[in-house]
Amino acid sequence: MNNYQYFLSNFQAINKADIKLEGITVLAGANGCGKSTLSRWLYYIVNTINRYKELVVESFIRSKSLELMNILRIMNIEFDIRPVVSSREIQEINDIETFSDIYHRIYSDFLDSIIQWVNKRAVTKSRKTRLASYFNIPYSDDTDEFSANIIAYCNSKNDEFDKEARLAIIHRNKNITNKLFKFISENYDEKLNQTSEIQLYEGDTPLIDENDFHYIYRLKKAIYIDTPMALGHKDYRSRAWTDLQKMMINEFKEKPEGADRIIFSISRIIGGNFTVESDFLKNKEIHFVSADGLDIELEKAATGLNSFAYLQMLLKNGYLDSDTLLLIDEPEAHLHPQWIVEFARLLVNIHKKLGVYIMVASHNPDMVSAIRSISKKEDLADKTNFYLAVKEKDSLKYTYEYLGTDISRIFESFNIALSRINEYGE
Repeated sequence: MNNYQYFLSNFQAINKADIKLEGITVLAGANGCGKSTLSRWLYYIVNTINRYKELVVESFIRSKSLELMNILRIMNIEFDIRPVVSSREIQEINDIETFSDIYHRIYSDFLDSIIQWVNKRAVTKSRKTRLASYFNIPYSDDTDEFSANIIAYCNSKNDEFDKEARLAIIHRNKNITNKLFKFISENYDEKLNQTSEIQLYEGDTPLIDENDFHYIYRLKKAIYIDTPMALGHKDYRSRAWTDLQKMMINEFKEKPEGADRIIFSISRIIGGNFTVESDFLKNKEIHFVSADGLDIELEKAATGLNSFAYLQMLLKNGYLDSDTLLLIDEPEAHLHPQWIVEFARLLVNIHKKLGVYIMVASHNPDMVSAIRSISKKEDLADKTNFYLAVKEKDSLKYTYEYLGTDISRIFESFNIALSRINEYGE
């Protein structure tokens, strides 16, 4: 149950990848071999499966909220009626049943107010026809006929809403695979090819079937770090980044036992701490405070510090625990060789002390070697797995070959750089 197997084939640069997730997993390979693609799709799958019910509700409420806000605006402007509920309150509703009650209440008040309005002599024909045209209600000079048309319109909107609400409740209570991938497309702007295959196993159980899927028992969330460069730079290019920045600023729950020692280790390595502070507009931002008193915004600090910033803040805010999958692309980027080894040690300890599942994509021989050596020393070699992306013959696609803990082939691929130096240099 505590082990996972992740499978992705025939997608972009990936011919086939069959990856174990049982502790620390390291992916190595050339640029363009699909390492980031593997991390992204695993992030999408874990988080979308775990948030599926919530996403069904969000999608339904979002599809109807704008309609309600328009109704409230017309009631306020044209009928001078104070809304029974504010636009902010509508946006904060997070269950279909409560939203349904609000929807019917607003349409009931709208119906009463518009009937009273059309029966006022002071309301001109031009105002009535304009309103009728806006809502696509057939207009009539006969007040009774026009009122009947308004009643029919409101009844039809209520009936249409009830049908869609019942369907949303069915989708909420039934795990539909097509709906799962629709949410991935909507939230992350990503789609699989029709010929691609993706699967996640929990123990021996495949979680994604052709028609439906199963919830993940152990993993509750995935955190994906593409590159630490953008931290603190208000980079809103993807949901993964906005989610990460929110996690770094907002506390989730109490830190698990063992987190404080790792937080202290990070402070010792970098000679300081990361804190959350508020600017003059009361916006929260992350600062680096050094041991000698320097206090600087993260975006102005040395880029190498960012890698330690996300680790320390995720630990402080309680996001890293045994229910978490941490996915990191090229954690060694912008790190000094000594810090690469220190970072590898932190990753091993985060898994050993907190039980966090970790998947790392790396180009760096020091990072790969350090993870292998340190995990062996910490008696985690049996839970540390290495994979190498090998290019298919006469193809631009790669197959990920399982190496266990033997990283010699990874180093052979790194040594190509040395042969290039000899070829192009003196």
